[in-house]
Amino acid sequence: MSGIAALLIFAVVIEFFLFLSKKVFRRKKKTETMYPYAYYPQHSQTTSNWLRYKSKTYFFTKNELYFYRKLLESTKEMDVTIFSKVRLADIIEPNVSSNYWQAAFQKIMAKHVDFLICDSKVIRPLLVIELDDSSHQRADRVARDAFVDGALGCAHVPILHCYGTEDLRAEIEKILATSFSR
Repeated sequence: MSGIAALLIFAVVIEFFLFLSKKVFRRKKKTETMYPYAYYPQHSQTTSNWLRYKSKTYFFTKNELYFYRKLLESTKEMDVTIFSKVRLADIIEPNVSSNYWQAAFQKIMAKHVDFLICDSKVIRPLLVIELDDSSHQRADRVARDAFVDGALGCAHVPILHCYGTEDLRAEIEKILATSFSR
């Protein structure tokens, strides 16, 4: 009987050490971070916890799609390429000393314009088109539009604010004929 008791005690001791090793020496779960830098608040979370996105159902709103189709139709005989939802920082860049460059860039990096018309040969920006609606009468949008207009004006990139599609071709041709001599 002492052999069975010794074997039983040995089994209990082994089980205890296995239990203890699972608690004490537990492997830390590997965090799969896309951005392992401390300034990202999600840096210690696994990607499955914070990297969740889904595709939008539509790229354009109904008004934007209607306008885009009219814009394509209006410019089909011109040698231009049309881009949509373009970041302002991809059209213009700060023209300031290096001390102020980052601050100036931050003002344009998150702003977008609705449409950009470029020369088809070299994809040079020719004209920015903003499709304005009633939201552009809000104080924050008025200030944003004033900044964008000023920044584009400083960079000699004309901007056309549209509320509809009437005379769109004529407006575009007039601006392109008078704006660019560069």
